[in-house]
Amino acid sequence: AGRYRDAAQHLTRAAALDSGFAIALVRAAYAYQNAGSCASVDSIGRVLADRRTELTPYEAAYLDRVLARCRGDWEAHLRAAKEMARLAPKSGFAALMAARSALFVNRPREALAGLEQIDPERGDLRSLAWQYYGDLLQALHAVGDFERELELVRRHVGSMRVWAAATREVEALAALGRMSEVEARMADAFTERRVTGLEPFQLMLEAARELEGHGRPEAGASVANELAARLDRERVQATDSAAYARLRVDALYAAGRLDDAARLADSLLGVFPDMWQLHAALGLVAARRGDSQGASRYSKWLQELKRPYLLGQHTLARARIAAALGSRDEAVRLLREAMAEGVSSLNDPFHVISEFQPLRDDPAYQEMVRPKG
Repeated sequence: AGRYRDAAQHLTRAAALDSGFAIALVRAAYAYQNAGSCASVDSIGRVLADRRTELTPYEAAYLDRVLARCRGDWEAHLRAAKEMARLAPKSGFAALMAARSALFVNRPREALAGLEQIDPERGDLRSLAWQYYGDLLQALHAVGDFERELELVRRHVGSMRVWAAATREVEALAALGRMSEVEARMADAFTERRVTGLEPFQLMLEAARELEGHGRPEAGASVANELAARLDRERVQATDSAAYARLRVDALYAAGRLDDAARLADSLLGVFPDMWQLHAALGLVAARRGDSQGASRYSKWLQELKRPYLLGQHTLARARIAAALGSRDEAVRLLREAMAEGVSSLNDPFHVISEFQPLRDDPAYQEMVRPKG
């Protein structure tokens, strides 16, 4: 995020020095989006709203895609990316944006078809090969081609960021049920110098969720228990204390250590009183314990949360609470609402959300989560 923010600030200064250099602001918006600063993106959008005539059609579509992403409008995000590809048919970058944008609207086959037409080692994509392979592997996972996913991540590991490659490999192995290889890869992550900070622990959490999501709940619980125990006994150097707090709570919850998860989340609220994820965790624990009154209280807190750029994450948490309470219709309704607010199956793969497992035979849920293309 730091280097994206630095790039955005550099581009913003360049635009300030030359009032006719509006394209720099478009690129700054993209950099701010990658840095997770949607407030800055929208600020640039407001500046450029009255200067659209200074942008080429391609740059206007480029800006529209970035703005759509920050408001969670994934269909508009895809339309803008396709317009970029139409206007610049020889641009590998535009083709990549069109393909990857299809993933956000649950069209993995469309994404896969687009990605397979691209050579990531040529032209303007050479510096983005890591992103290309990451998207290709996610598309393969979404269509269930785990063998090919595993083969490609191992073949192209040198073109990917180490952490991303490790995650994709573990997810493929977990989906295939190759437990001994999952365990070996997780162990490797703790000795790999380029996998740092919280990343080895996050890899274990991903493995636990993937195992449960692919019908191996006992194996998933075993990994989650190992993760929770490891976090209990090891001092972790984390630059992001909030992320570390969430990881500890998530690990205990995934391991089924509900009392420990609740105690930790409650204590952490004293440090992070506005962290909505802690309220969500307490609501989930209450629901799992059968405390409908407590679960409803936390769900109500999430419902009343007014904060920009949540993109439906708090509503997704409410859907999980409802599902954990056994309120299937309410869970489906809230999931539909969350998706309308910006939740995407790419960012939040529904198959690894344990509370949604009982919904898999519900026709309304099936229709929402099935790949659309």
